[in-house]
Amino acid sequence: MRGLKNAADPGALEPFARKLIKLGAEPGKGLRSLLQCVARGKCASRGSDIVRLARRSAHSTVLIDGVACLYRLLDNGHRQISSFYYTGDFCDLQSYAMSGREQAVVALTDCSTGRILYGDLDLAIERDHKLALALWRATMLEAAIIHERLANLSRRHALERVAHLLCEQLHRRSAVGIDSNLIPLTQVELADACALSVVHVNRICQELRHRGALSRNRHLNQVENRDRLIEVASFDARYLDISAELSRWRVETDPGREHRP
Repeated sequence: MRGLKNAADPGALEPFARKLIKLGAEPGKGLRSLLQCVARGKCASRGSDIVRLARRSAHSTVLIDGVACLYRLLDNGHRQISSFYYTGDFCDLQSYAMSGREQAVVALTDCSTGRILYGDLDLAIERDHKLALALWRATMLEAAIIHERLANLSRRHALERVAHLLCEQLHRRSAVGIDSNLIPLTQVELADACALSVVHVNRICQELRHRGALSRNRHLNQVENRDRLIEVASFDARYLDISAELSRWRVETDPGREHRP
C-alpha cells in the first residue's frame, strides 16, 4: 500500500477508522496503512450520484461527510431506497466483490467522499486478517440493514414502518458520534424508503407528533421522545450491533477467555 499525494485529511477519516475498529480491526499499522491510501474523492452536491448505476470501478467509496442513500429506479419510475449512508460508511463495498451495479448511490446533502483502490484493499486483506474481518463485517452489517428493510416493507404497518426507519437512523447516527435528535431526511425520502406515498408519510408524521414521539415543528423530522418512538416501532437494535454480538459470541464459545491473562 502507498501514501497518496491527494490523500484525505486524517482527521476527516476518524469516523471511518472508528467504525472499522468497532467491527474488529486493530488500531495498528494495518489500519493506519489503509487510511493513508484513502484518496480525496469528488465532492457531490445534493441530488447528484456518488456511485452511478452499472458503472464499473477500480475503487470503493467512503462517505467522509454528508448523507447519502442506496437506491434503485423501478420500471414505473418510482425510486426505492434500500439504505442510508452517514459519515464513515462505505457506499459501495459490495462492488469490490461483485462487478456491475443494479443500484446507485445519491447525495441527499452536499457530500465529500474518499476512494480506496481495490488493489489497496487486496493488500490490506492479505496483510491484516483482523482488518479483513472488519471489512467483511461491514458488508454483513449493510446486508442486515437491507434485510431489515425488506421485513419492514412486508410485515409492518405503515405507522410502525416509518417509526422503525426513524429509530434506525437515530441509532446509526449515534454510532458514529452524531447524537442529535434531528433526522436529516425529508418526507419524500422517508416515503421512498418505506414504499409509501408522500401524503401517507405526512399523515404518519402528524400521528407521531400527536403521540409525542416527534417534535411539533412540521418542517423538521426531529425526535421529541426516543422511548415513545421506540415503543411505536417495536424497535430492536440488535441487527445493528454487530460488535456487541461478536463480544457475546466470543464469551459463549470460550467461557474461560475473559478470566485468562
